[in-house]
Amino acid sequence: IIINKSHCVLDKYFHFQPNNDKITDINNLIIKSVQIQSRSDVKIGALLSGGLDSSIISKLHSLIFAKNQIKTFSYNFYDKKYSEEYYSNLMSINIKSNHFTSQSKKINLADITGIIELLDEPIIDTAIFTSFKLSQLAKKNNVKVILSGAGGDELFGGYIRYFQNFR
Repeated sequence: IIINKSHCVLDKYFHFQPNNDKITDINNLIIKSVQIQSRSDVKIGALLSGGLDSSIISKLHSLIFAKNQIKTFSYNFYDKKYSEEYYSNLMSINIKSNHFTSQSKKINLADITGIIELLDEPIIDTAIFTSFKLSQLAKKNNVKVILSGAGGDELFGGYIRYFQNFR
């Protein structure tokens, strides 16, 4: 954005040009990251929303550690407009994970209070409720380490809303 006294101009300050070497580098970095984050002396689970980030991480984990069936965890919303249930189930079938889901019709005030008491600092992330419910589900299923793709969709443009201005 260029701003001066008389006007404001929005100007593109970058030009993305796909480069196969860079794509290979990013792919290798993601694989290495999943390998490093999967170092554990206990079984590992993964949050699986069906989005790009969680699907890539779950798929790579299943390829790297093929002999160990991963447990995946999804939160299904009652309002189908927000539900990613179809995609998380599809991905779970693809990677042959042991898939668990959680769902609530209403947010329980006691859960909110419990979440607040566990936080080290205030947080504005609206996914904190679903993350809490999925962590409880993982604990119930003897999973102590969970891979998450949090932030991956933002980094790699995994939501259609990131492309609304590129018509």
